Amino acid sequence: MKKLCLLVLVFILSISFCYADGLELTDLDVKIDGDNADNVNTSGGDVDDVEPGSELKLILELENTWDEDTDDHDIRHIEIQVELDGMCDEDDQEFEEEVSRIKPDDNEDITFIFEVPECAEPDNYWLDVDIDGEDEDGTDYHISLRIDVEVEKQSHEVSLDEPVISQTTFGCDRSFDFEIFMQNIGSNDEDIGILIINNDLGINEFDWVELDTGEYDDEDTYFEYTYDFTIDEDVEAGEYTIRTEIEYAGKKEEKKAYTDIVIEDCVIEEEEEPVVEEEPEEEEEVVEEVNETITEEPVEEESTGVPLWYVVMLGLMVFVLLGVFIGLIFLLVKK
Repeated sequence: MKKLCLLVLVFILSISFCYADGLELTDLDVKIDGDNADNVNTSGGDVDDVEPGSELKLILELENTWDEDTDDHDIRHIEIQVELDGMCDEDDQEFEEEVSRIKPDDNEDITFIFEVPECAEPDNYWLDVDIDGEDEDGTDYHISLRIDVEVEKQSHEVSLDEPVISQTTFGCDRSFDFEIFMQNIGSNDEDIGILIINNDLGINEFDWVELDTGEYDDEDTYFEYTYDFTIDEDVEAGEYTIRTEIEYAGKKEEKKAYTDIVIEDCVIEEEEEPVVEEEPEEEEEVVEEVNETITEEPVEEESTGVPLWYVVMLGLMVFVLLGVFIGLIFLLVKK
């Protein structure tokens, strides 16, 4: 009887060991803004003190626990799906990763990062992990676990966004807009001091603002404002940093943001006069001298058109008439 019980026990243990090897989640870590969460393990757990705006990092280590010398036991097509409940009335955050193969006695690390939105309200949210893989011999593996993520508001917490500036490089025009946004995401009302400063640029702005606690969409929980600044003309060219700083919780807490700008020399460009196209100058005709002797032909006297004989006859007639006239005068005088 004892031998029979011993054989049964050995059989049960052998079955257990046969199915002990395969795909296993050997390690699981959760980090909140870089700090390890204490109450989590490979079976799940709880993550506390998660604030709106926090970063959750989930690190899984999967191992093929078959012996290194075992053949035909590569685990392939391992799909890892993680899902964090939706916050701020948004959809769930879902991520999926695939590991093509893990050989026997080998492991693989997979990391997922979740951003807890600043609008997240205090509550408990589920982070689910599902892992599926298949052995070469056809064996399917499935691992699932759930982590409870508790979001809580800090007593005093104010978020400060990076300022939005209308331009970062300045020449002659040195006026610009500088927009800031902050929100009370803590559980207490806050009196907040705001300082925007760079003495070299002539910027020194200070304000007080009161922000209430409440729902993320409540207007009394946030402050959004655009400042108008003008940099002095005598500020030399160079790189400068504008510091934005807030203090709250009775000046016990503070946050800062830095905005880099570049000042260039003011160069006034002269207006270019319209270019008048000049008409091309006429090319001077070059008279080539020809070394040749030019013979001038005699100029013929212009002909009057009256024959010579006609002139002679006319002259004789005048002479005869003149003689007759003189003879008549002579006869008259004798009488």
